[in-house]
Amino acid sequence: MKIGILSDTHDDIENVQEGINIFNKNEVNLVIHAGDYTSPGVIQEFQKLRSKLIGVLGNNDSEKNEILQYFKTLEN
Repeated sequence: MKIGILSDTHDDIENVQEGINIFNKNEVNLVIHAGDYTSPGVIQEFQKLRSKLIGVLGNNDSEKNEILQYFKTLEN
């Protein structure tokens, strides 16, 4: 099993896309995000991930409820 880890994406769409491309290219099975998405907008990029994503919220995730709600919409 291959596991990828990232954190502190802070709405940096370009770096999130690069990370997702690396994980997909290397056929990672699970990605763990250790927090600090910062806002819900960056989460949409994770739809392109071809593995399971598990994450926690960080100290800079000021829109916690909105971030959690956005993840719930991606599950459907």
